[in-house]
Amino acid sequence: MPKKEEELVRIGESGGSLEVPDYLAGDSNMLGFEGMGREDMTLPRLGLCQSMTPQRKKDMPGYIQGLEEGQWFNTITGENYGDVVFVTPLLFYKTRIRFFPLESGGGIRCQARDFHTGVGDPGGDCDRCSLATFNGTAKPECNKFFNYPALAWKPNTMPGTSSLLVVSFKSTGLKAAAAWNSLMQLRRKSMFTGVYRFSSVTQTNSAKQSWYAPVIKNADWLPANLLALVKGLYETVHAAQKEGRVNVHMDQNDDANYNAEM
Repeated sequence: MPKKEEELVRIGESGGSLEVPDYLAGDSNMLGFEGMGREDMTLPRLGLCQSMTPQRKKDMPGYIQGLEEGQWFNTITGENYGDVVFVTPLLFYKTRIRFFPLESGGGIRCQARDFHTGVGDPGGDCDRCSLATFNGTAKPECNKFFNYPALAWKPNTMPGTSSLLVVSFKSTGLKAAAAWNSLMQLRRKSMFTGVYRFSSVTQTNSAKQSWYAPVIKNADWLPANLLALVKGLYETVHAAQKEGRVNVHMDQNDDANYNAEM
């Protein structure tokens, strides 16, 4: 039966809200997704807005209204977390990626999902590859990434399964990641039991170039009522990541812009 005209007019006026209406509360079958697995999806990433972030530009498809430099956001849903976001990491792993230059079309040239064996050009043993290390003062062509499947949410809200994304660091951001790893280790508990506060601060190099860098501090322990949910997510993501079934693709535009110094 066709919808009434007044009902059709209201469609699309929710501002993209994903709050489930009452009449769909009983639909838990997920029909239509039978042939889709996690390997067919790209997990969202936690972005830190920089001056050249595409999501700040009105003529870009992923434009996020009101997004400002130094704020955190979700690269897929477009959610703007603001100046502060809370993060609970589920697990940690390392990867390497070598990109084609953006001016020649971009794209991934070589990638080591296990951090040690590259697939592409030149491929092979990353530990012996000259492109993965500094050559004098020249920056390596191949980037090292610290990755954390995690939950991210705004202050004064509660996380859920829709809060799942990937936090990645590279270049100068690896120092912040290493410090974060130390904060986690000092807790002496499972990684997913901790809550951390992410903010940002402006940094400037010798060439007077500036960017926003992450600031990560201890926030709290995961509330008891979320422990079972988060542990279940950890087990699911850990199994999928170990089997290579989770697509944590790093888009080059993301790498070159919103995550420029992470």
